Amino acid sequence: MPIATPVTPEAAQVAVADLNVYLQDPKSEAGLAECRKVAESLILTGALIVKDSRADASCNDRFLDLLENYFAQDKATLEKDLRPELGYQVVRDSQADPKSRFFWRMTEEREKTGIKAMDMHEAPNVVPEAFAGVWQERMEDWGGRMKQAVQGVAEMLSVGLGLPSSTIYDASRYGSHLLAPTATDLNKYGHLNSIFAGFHSDLNFLTIHGKSRVSADTPMLRQLLINDASRYPGLHIWARNTGKKMPVKVPDGCLLVQAGKQLEWFSGGLVKGDCIKLTL
Repeated sequence: MPIATPVTPEAAQVAVADLNVYLQDPKSEAGLAECRKVAESLILTGALIVKDSRADASCNDRFLDLLENYFAQDKATLEKDLRPELGYQVVRDSQADPKSRFFWRMTEEREKTGIKAMDMHEAPNVVPEAFAGVWQERMEDWGGRMKQAVQGVAEMLSVGLGLPSSTIYDASRYGSHLLAPTATDLNKYGHLNSIFAGFHSDLNFLTIHGKSRVSADTPMLRQLLINDASRYPGLHIWARNTGKKMPVKVPDGCLLVQAGKQLEWFSGGLVKGDCIKLTL
């Protein structure tokens, strides 16, 4: 069931696909229609909004509550979690943009290769000392929900492209999946037109984003991966197939998925990784 949908740049919009419909009956006409919608949106815009009832908002809230408290710690405490000897692939404090980020590995176990550059991506996760009692459970709960959502999108994309349903999942199964909550200090960077994430494309296969939050009672902007423009209007994407700049608004109960460079290469350029920028 390969698709080919020629459109003008003005017609390219980020679609909303319902993963729940597909999971209820993957072989149904309704489920297959959602798969076509996934493929079309990623081909035309490089992005997709997906509904998944398993990604409950209360779980996201519990996750963001934890991250607010974590990033509110002083710099010296946060720096204890850095792992520069591992290329910052466990925990990273970004210097390129005015943001801080925590990496939590969600990788499926595989046999050791003996190649340091590959095996370092299987280093043990860091658990911050002040949150030892709850950290792993919160990370695994929300991270697991987003991971299963993006795996569902990968399966739907395969079907929408006329491929066996496991094609894209199998290709990415043992990748270095990272949950990467991100925060920006508005005391330093809270002025209009501040750039929180400069113009870039993701290098990975697929990126999935949850709802963000701006807290009135803390100095930090809590941003789960990328801000949701419906709450904080500053996220724009440039669809690589059209070159059109588009604001992204994520409805309640949904997640944002974006194509990365690995998917672009894997698909021979059919699906292109889009470019994104986040400003205040």
